[in-house]
Amino acid sequence: MKAFCRIIVFIGIIGTVSTENKEDISGNFGCGVHSTNFELAQTRSAQVPADFVTLDHRLIGGSEAAPHSWPWTVQLLTRLGQHRCGGSLIDDSFVLTAAHCFAKDRRPTSYSVRVGGHISGSGSPHRVTAVSIHPWYNLGFPSAYDFAIMRIHPPVNSSVTARPICLPRLPAVENRLCVVTGWGSILEGSALSAPALREISVPLVSTIFCSTLPNYIGRIHIPSMLCAGYSYGKIDSCQGDSGGPLMCARDGRWELTGVVSWGIGCARPGMPGVYGNVHSVSPWIDLEMSRLRI
Repeated sequence: MKAFCRIIVFIGIIGTVSTENKEDISGNFGCGVHSTNFELAQTRSAQVPADFVTLDHRLIGGSEAAPHSWPWTVQLLTRLGQHRCGGSLIDDSFVLTAAHCFAKDRRPTSYSVRVGGHISGSGSPHRVTAVSIHPWYNLGFPSAYDFAIMRIHPPVNSSVTARPICLPRLPAVENRLCVVTGWGSILEGSALSAPALREISVPLVSTIFCSTLPNYIGRIHIPSMLCAGYSYGKIDSCQGDSGGPLMCARDGRWELTGVVSWGIGCARPGMPGVYGNVHSVSPWIDLEMSRLRI
């Protein structure tokens, strides 16, 4: 049976979900739910969006993630086993990542994917059998539609350590506090990837506001991009995180809101990270999975 990765709306009040329900959800291996982040998903779902300028960064700085707490985060490796990019499992046979991860080589045989790992390079190995780049990638606008879908083999058996994330039903909510995960650099300019999966919390920034920032004027393609970060910097995705997930909670489950795409440096003041807007390409994702499915 194919893994179902569209979000299912919970009926009832999030705050009254019991521990018994949590175990049932975890046991069903549904999209976007995991026992270790279930309470966080509930909290974030009910959270009132806040002014991103006034949030206290000391409470949500980047850190190593709890092992297997984000079971849809996958790692793209080169043929030599080197870290290339992150990605998100959206189906038992498909991963969504960034198109620019394949800028130098689009051959599927040049890559492999690790699923369910925590330490860099760990997890179950899967071959990449097809790569589909969004047809509008870079078309008339640098980094527009920075999306790629990989078909992997063998298919992933959903478990505690590996399962798909939900695709978004609705557009992103500005100023919502979301999560980014990856094995990318923890310092700007470093060529070394993190030894274990890390996570940060960042608020979504108005895309229109982002497009007016001095260093972003004329560079934000509003239909296909999102911005997330802080006015003072200090917390951001970085080199090597490309293709990984920007996840926001809705109705007690995690949705894949964005794909790490680009930025100016890492965590610089007034320069938020830029992400591919997954909701804007939902029809393309559905069509490509149908076309590529074996």
